[in-house]
Amino acid sequence: MRRPCPFCNKEGTHYFDTFDFNLRLSHESFKYYICKSCGVIFLHPIPENMSRFYPDYYPAYDLPTINGLAQKAEQEKYKLDLLLTYTSHGKLLEIGPAYGVFAFLAKRAGFHVDTMEMDERCCKFLSDVVGVSVINSTDICSRLNEATLYDVIALWHVIEHLPDPLAVIKAASEKLNPDGILIIATPNPKSLQFKIFHRFWAHLDAPRHLTLIPPAVLTKVAESQGLETALVTTRDEGSVNFSRYNWWDLSVSHAIRYLYSLIKKESLEEDFHDSASDKHRTAASYKIKNQISRLSRMALRIIDMPVFHLVIKNLQRLEGWGGTYTSVFKKH
Repeated sequence: MRRPCPFCNKEGTHYFDTFDFNLRLSHESFKYYICKSCGVIFLHPIPENMSRFYPDYYPAYDLPTINGLAQKAEQEKYKLDLLLTYTSHGKLLEIGPAYGVFAFLAKRAGFHVDTMEMDERCCKFLSDVVGVSVINSTDICSRLNEATLYDVIALWHVIEHLPDPLAVIKAASEKLNPDGILIIATPNPKSLQFKIFHRFWAHLDAPRHLTLIPPAVLTKVAESQGLETALVTTRDEGSVNFSRYNWWDLSVSHAIRYLYSLIKKESLEEDFHDSASDKHRTAASYKIKNQISRLSRMALRIIDMPVFHLVIKNLQRLEGWGGTYTSVFKKH
């Protein structure tokens, strides 16, 4: 089956089916397609009522205490450091800030900060605790069209969640002042991890990640909007941190869970249902979970072997092979 690519509108072909392995909120399968022309990978169809896949305990929406916010800010200071290499002041808009670690850092550094966020609880936190202006909306393009110009617009691991990322990139480009910058960080479908794991890659995060955009495609789109490419890298501190995170461990666990269910001819539906509701667990589901846990521990011991770290994990440090990438574009 063929579907039009959301970036170049050419034909995309079915790539793989996968599940919500990360949160296991549903037993549905999700179809991803790949554009044979530009390489964009996209989910189709997008599930109705996507909010059900963003529960309160979704990591980005798990609100911290004030002290916790300050601690997280120290961990993500690399974002501010990157920004300050291009500009040190001005009006900044962050799209999809969640509870606002970067917004907190930017405000503390002297930027005038506006935010745009879809989660109501995060919006209240942004306004009451972080102390920045916030628009609670899912209609990013319409809100951007109504907005004034900005010196900085940032989307830190947000573009992959949006149903129309191309339109948002275009709208954001139009709302930059001369010499303004657009920062976009997103998963890398050219990464070593994705080449190995595909449908089991934890950073695919189905169905929340709707689109995986190759770096060359994002660059081409930005430059078509009159922006100059200042940086595209998988080796900035943020991307390296994401690659070091337990995507390897989680991806291996996802693959083992799926393969074991096939071997035992067990349906994933029961396992997903039990994981989502945490009720009425059967003896069979406990047995499956224990077997999966045992196999996962064996696989993770292999991952933790020094030879794995020396060879495989070090390969992802090569430019272009990291699990995520960060791009900075500048308005002419």
